[in-house]
Amino acid sequence: MLGCQPIDTPIEQNHSLEELPDQVPTNKARYQRLVGCLIYLSHTRPYIAYAKSKKQKVISLSSVETEYRAMVKGIQELLWLKRLMGEFSFSLDQPMKLFCDNQFAIKIAENPIQHDCTKHVEIDCNFIYEKFEDKTIEVPYVKTLEQLADVLTKVVSRKAFITHLSRWAYMISMLHFEGEC
Repeated sequence: MLGCQPIDTPIEQNHSLEELPDQVPTNKARYQRLVGCLIYLSHTRPYIAYAKSKKQKVISLSSVETEYRAMVKGIQELLWLKRLMGEFSFSLDQPMKLFCDNQFAIKIAENPIQHDCTKHVEIDCNFIYEKFEDKTIEVPYVKTLEQLADVLTKVVSRKAFITHLSRWAYMISMLHFEGEC
């Protein structure tokens, strides 16, 4: 650790992999032994491979569908948090907000008419539309560059990281301040 140098972000942006001319080759036998051990374990103890994973029921065909499915999961989490807070006698009078940076996914959520590209998410459309109708949720649009969740899921520049971090700190301080009043 003595020779470590600080860097701006944890992951280098636009990094491309390359083979260097003076690079020492990897120990092929060691790699083959490792793969052999993993194959042996997958045959003798199949429950190891399937302990936490499961087969996907539907394959998303577009980024809109993927974003829409993520919205459904986010709304389910919000509803769970609302019920949990209700058990602590804390009621929410205002609609919960789930910020989304995909305008087409928001349009699908707001419009009950089935679009051609949503044939794989029809059940989810009805679920989200019900929550819109009873004013349980709102899905406001947020520009991609202002999406705070990106700092947790994507490689961002140092400037974006610091900007997002300061916005997170501001939001947390506002929640803390509102909670004390």
